[in-house]
Amino acid sequence: MKKIITFLVLVATLTNCVEEYDLEIAEASPRLVVEGLITNELRPYYIRLTESHNGKIYPSYDPWKDNLTPVKDALVIITDNVNQIDTLSLVDNIEDYEYDTTSQSYYKLVYDDFGNVIDTIWWSYSDDPLMLSFDKGYYKTQNLVGIPGRTYSLKIIYQNKEYRADAYMPPVPDIDSVGYTIKKDGLGGKIDLYFPLLYFSEPQETKDYYLIQQKLGQHWANDMAGLVQSSSILSDEFLQPYVDGLKISSLYMYDVFQDHIIHVRLHSLTREAYLFYKNIIQQYDNDGGTFQPAPASPPTNISNGALGFFRASAISGKIGILGSLNISTLEVTEITATTAISGGELIFRGLIQSKGICWSTNPNPTTNDFTIISNSQFENSYPCKMTDLTPNTKYYVRAFVKPGDAPEYYGNQVEFTTLAE
Repeated sequence: MKKIITFLVLVATLTNCVEEYDLEIAEASPRLVVEGLITNELRPYYIRLTESHNGKIYPSYDPWKDNLTPVKDALVIITDNVNQIDTLSLVDNIEDYEYDTTSQSYYKLVYDDFGNVIDTIWWSYSDDPLMLSFDKGYYKTQNLVGIPGRTYSLKIIYQNKEYRADAYMPPVPDIDSVGYTIKKDGLGGKIDLYFPLLYFSEPQETKDYYLIQQKLGQHWANDMAGLVQSSSILSDEFLQPYVDGLKISSLYMYDVFQDHIIHVRLHSLTREAYLFYKNIIQQYDNDGGTFQPAPASPPTNISNGALGFFRASAISGKIGILGSLNISTLEVTEITATTAISGGELIFRGLIQSKGICWSTNPNPTTNDFTIISNSQFENSYPCKMTDLTPNTKYYVRAFVKPGDAPEYYGNQVEFTTLAE
């Protein structure tokens, strides 16, 4: 490829002259690019293989909307130090499936050598979201289980070359809770900006590194080969034994006009992985100034000249509420020998999956006990009638609400005794 570059030279005689240089820029050979992540969460895990190229790349936060060149004919094997061995398979082709309107799932018939149907394979988005991206170079594990404290080894054979990488999975502390702090915006202070805060115990006897992910509203799908979005990294250099309200990121300030559920996940990182992401961030922040280093490929743990990174991370997660959620249990009224009425008083502006009351003859009832769901969609105060109660018996009742896919929140406990027959 030839590129004409014009240089403007100012000579000592103050005479301007323009001189053209015809530079021959060689085409670089494509290199294998590896993105991979093993976690302690539900499998399958994914490895993505693509080729580097000289043309313009169209990146996307949506993993199936970029223009990277996929690698679809490699042999990919992952092992660990307790002799797990898993040969990965290329993500299936959704175009080979039919859609069943009754179950709202896709299916594929499996035939024997004589054309007889011997099996049916069903698929839904939650099973393997990357089937919608079957032509993007994703490979998935079959049986591999990710466990903290183990080391995972990746082997790739592609075009008669072998590539290897090792990744240790450090343990990760449990997140105790997710809170928030509020600051007013800089435009007259009319909008509340919500900054999520993280609380957890940090082990001091080891040098630890973390990656923090946050997401509003929806649950997490399975990590797609370690793609990192809405994330920040940190080392434990300045962390106290108890992290008491770590502001997750100043980059993400939520203009909350209604209450929201926030999902936060804490990934353990090795120092090698931490430096990989730190390098990416530094290059992203590079403004190209005179004293800035020249752009270069981030450090990699993949052998034989490949690019990218293979990571193993333990993950702990927590769901919090940005905004106000208050629920209280209404006093019990209209008590008979077998029925009674209670309910809940709810203040919450976000999406609700369900709300109601639960009761039991034991204190602190939960939704695992007797439960009734309120059909009231909009009212803050909702009544619920308990039936089939035992006469002359003491009961405990609590209102509850389940906001989105967050756990249930419970109101105060109220006691009552049914009448004798």
